[in-house]
Amino acid sequence: MYRVLGRETIGKGRKGKYIVEISRYWPKNVRRIYLISKFTNWFLGFIRLRKIGDREYTVLKL
Repeated sequence: MYRVLGRETIGKGRKGKYIVEISRYWPKNVRRIYLISKFTNWFLGFIRLRKIGDREYTVLKL
């Protein structure tokens, strides 16, 4: 599940990237989870998600 938290502000009120929170339940017996996507439209990239309680979680600027 994702949620848009807002947008960053650049300079004098100019809107920048979206700030997005991604989280979901952490499956049992899993050590690491990665989010894989084309973040720059050029190459595949990945971000390791953090475990907080029983959920996986990260915040991205897209």
